Order: sequence, then structure tokens, then C-alpha cells
Amino acid sequence: MKYDELIVCLGSSTKYFNIPGADTYTLPIRSIYDASIIHDHILRIIDEAANKKHNIVIVGAGATGISLGSALAETINASPNKSNIKINIIEATSTILPGWDIRVKNKTEEILKEKGIRIFHNSLVERVDQKTLFLKDGLEINSSLIIWTAGVRGYNIDIEPNIDKTNDGRIIVNEYCQTNQYKNIYSIGDLAAMKNSKGKLYPPLAQIAVRQARYLADNIAERYIEGTNPKEKFDYEIKAQIISVGSDEYVGLLNNYLVSGDLAKMIDEFTKQTYMKSLKSGGKNISVNLYENDFFSQVMAGITFAGFTFIKGLEKLA
Repeated sequence: MKYDELIVCLGSSTKYFNIPGADTYTLPIRSIYDASIIHDHILRIIDEAANKKHNIVIVGAGATGISLGSALAETINASPNKSNIKINIIEATSTILPGWDIRVKNKTEEILKEKGIRIFHNSLVERVDQKTLFLKDGLEINSSLIIWTAGVRGYNIDIEPNIDKTNDGRIIVNEYCQTNQYKNIYSIGDLAAMKNSKGKLYPPLAQIAVRQARYLADNIAERYIEGTNPKEKFDYEIKAQIISVGSDEYVGLLNNYLVSGDLAKMIDEFTKQTYMKSLKSGGKNISVNLYENDFFSQVMAGITFAGFTFIKGLEKLA
């Protein structure tokens, strides 16, 4: 298949850091299929816990591992055999949620401990076998289920001649989403390694991917329709980050302010609802504008969110 423009957006795959046994004896969670397998394991563990103690281990205390651990804790704590099941989160660094604001980390860790989750900091995994996790400090953790959420790497794809990639396989692109070697080959989303205006790589987040997609689509369309090259570089500052720590509990930042409780929950619901509306409309309704970075779009986002919270408030009163 010949092409004029190529956009590579295959996403990412699970990163196992070449740890023996990690890809064989642990379960990833990157799809609905993965989640359904974990769900079946959890139901079995809850059933068996009537007569047997169980350890569940989650390797990786990023957003995925933390949200998953919180959800599992809620399910297990609602079961009659909860005292026989322990949830453990293993993190290689000194804190949970690497890259997140310290206020969010502290609040989240407080909630996790209240749920009975044990957190192991500065704990490097050496190897994994069928029922045991071996740490480099000599600790061995027997487990009925080990879930791997320790990180992602770029989905492996060969482009010849070779293009620049990071050590974890992400395709290095410039501020126009272009590869350095070929101006007609682009990459966006988790697979793309792009630096922001401060010189730091954008994290592999959905909100970044959505904005890169809109930015690149507009640029390519303008070049073919109007014959103009992109005038503005891609630049986006994350204004809100919310993490789920239970079915009805959220923590995060909004414009550098720590939020939790009902407000954090409404921000999360608003973001998801807006995203789904923008997809269903094919990019043709007001929800799409909330993903832009200009002043008008930010004002519209504020007004729309105010209306959303007002409606939610009325629903609570009803």
C-alpha cells in the first residue's frame, strides 16, 4: 500500500523490563479481555478465601495499578471472606504515582491504607515464578494472583530505513508530530515521544493523544486544502488530572488545586462525558472545542462544566 502521509498510532505494549518470568506468570491489564480474566481470578479467590488465605500482588504504583488496587479492595472488603485476602502494591521508586503532584500522592496513599492495601516502596522485582514474586532485597511474596502494571513501551514496529526511537521503543517526533527523518511520517499517542515547551516528554495519557490527533488532522487538512504548512507547534498543558481510588472516590488536581470527593468525581464524569460526545459527533459539536487550548475554548469549558455541575446538583436534590 503506497502512501503520501503515514500516521503511526499503534499505542503501547506492556513493559516487562526483561525480568525473568514477568511475561509468563503475571497478568497484564490493557484490554477488556485482560480485565475479564482478572475478574474471573478474583471471584475464584474470594470463593476460596473461606478456607484459605490469599495474597494479590499488583506490580507498579502508577495510575493503572492504584486504580485497580482500589477497585479490588472495594470488591474484596464487601465479601464475607475479606480477612483472608490481602492486596499488595509493589513500586520500584520511593513514591506511588510517579510524576504526579505530591499532594495527590499523599492523599491517595492515605486512602489506600484506609482500604487495607499494603504498599512496598523502593522494591525492585528480581524474578517471578508461578506463585511467588522475588524482590532484589531478598523478600519473597507468595501470591495467588500477580497483576503487572509496571509500565508501557512503544508498540514494536520496524520502519526502514530506521528512525529515531527512545530506549523503550517510542518513536521520537518533533513539535509538529513528525519523525525527524521523514516529514511525511508522523506518530501520535502512546507510541510518540514528544517534548513539551519545558523540554519534558509528554506522558502516555489519553488526553494528550486526543489533542495530538485533532492537531495533526487539522494541519494535514489545511495543507491539502489551502496549501499551507503548520504555523503553530503542538503545545498542551495538562490542566486536570483525576485518579479513581474506588467506585465513588476520586483525587486529583484542577488548575493546580487539590480536589477530592464530589468535585473530583464530577470533573471525572464531565471529562468522560465530553470525550464520548466528541467521538459520537465525529468532531462536529461544541464538546470538541473543549479539547482546544485557546482562550475561547477554555472559557467554553468553564461555562459547560458549570452547567454540568448545576444539573448534577439538581439531580442530587431530586
